[in-house]
Amino acid sequence: KVPESSTKLGPEDMTAITVTRNAILVNDKKVTDVPVDKSQKKGGETGLEIVRLMERLNTVIEKKKQEMKLMGKKFDPVVTIIADQSTQYRLLTEVMYTAGQAGLSRFKFAVVRKKRKHVSPLQ
Repeated sequence: KVPESSTKLGPEDMTAITVTRNAILVNDKKVTDVPVDKSQKKGGETGLEIVRLMERLNTVIEKKKQEMKLMGKKFDPVVTIIADQSTQYRLLTEVMYTAGQAGLSRFKFAVVRKKRKHVSPLQ
C-alpha cells in the first residue's frame, strides 16, 4: 500500500531552479556549472540568458503544459528559485531573466541559510 501524502504542493510548484556554488539545477537535474562560462550565455559575457538553462526550461515547461492540459487545468507559469545567501546578484539576475524569457512569469524564492555553529555562553 502506498502511503498517503500530506504535501499540499500542486503541479505548479514543481518547477524549481536551484543555484548552488557549483551548479544550476532544474528540478534537481544539473544544467550547467557555476560560474557560467561566457560561451554559455546568449550574447557572450554581458548576456543575461543562460543557454543551457533556457533549453532545459523550455523542455520542462512544454512537458508541464501537456500534463496540465491532460488534467484539464491551466498552466501556471510559476518557478521557485532556491539559492544560497552567498549567490551573486548577477547570477541570480541571469537565472531570473532566463526563466522569464522561457515564459515563467511568477517567481517564488527559497533561501538556503548556512547552519550557525552553536556558541556556548562564557561561564
